[in-house]
Parts: sequence; C-alpha cells; structure tokens
Amino acid sequence: MYDVKKSIDVELNVQLVYTALIHEYAYEGPCRFGPPEALTQEFDLMNQAEIFKMWTQGYGGALSHIPGIHLLDPLYIKMSDEFFITEEEEQKLQAIYEKQGELRKAKSIAISLAQEGESVERIARILGETEKTIKEWMAETH
Repeated sequence: MYDVKKSIDVELNVQLVYTALIHEYAYEGPCRFGPPEALTQEFDLMNQAEIFKMWTQGYGGALSHIPGIHLLDPLYIKMSDEFFITEEEEQKLQAIYEKQGELRKAKSIAISLAQEGESVERIARILGETEKTIKEWMAETH
C-alpha cells in the first residue's frame, strides 16, 4: 500500500511530553528546599511553566534542525507529588491519541482514494481537508 523504499524516506513525528511535578503542600524534603514562598503550589506552577518553555525551546530547537523529523506541538502534563496525573491530564492524553488515530484513518482513506484515481480536489472535499494537506499526505507516501 505504501511505496516506501528506504527508512530515510520516512518522516518521524515527534511530540515532546513534559511532566511537571507540582507539589500539593509546602514542605521541604531531600529534593526540595528553600524559603517558604518557593515551596507553594503556586510557585511550582509558575516555575514548571518557565522550565517547560525553556525545555521546549531547547529540545524543539535542536530537533527541528534534523532532517526527517516533524515536530508536533509539545505537551505539558501536570503530576502531583504522589506521582499521579489527574483525570483531566489523562483526558488530554486520550484526546491526542484519538486525534492521531483519526488523522491516520483520514490519511489512509486519502491514499486509497488517490490510488483509485480520485482527484486531490475531490479527496479534499470528501475529507474536509485542504488540497495542500492532501498533497502533503501524498508526498509522504512517495
């Protein structure tokens, strides 16, 4: 179905996922110490958001220069100091997983229709995508 001759012809989708440890209570421990204002949940949220921004720029910047890598939007997940993620965070991950599945299905349909001789314009109308997107999908398979 896909006409990929070499692995170098495959573009790799990469999504950076950052897990931010957010402490629920202000306390000191072996990996956490400082003035009381630096031990609050609010401080953790602010600090982790800054770290995420720098982390994303660093890794994203480095990976964006590598041929064959397509960077997806980075994902920020909050985790409690009990090392659990909330149901809201799980739903965020589930939504991304489902969206990626839908995208794979749409690409597969587009490729099948193209192989059957349908025009790019018609495929775009059927799938509710732009012609540019359909052409990019077709280019990925060659």
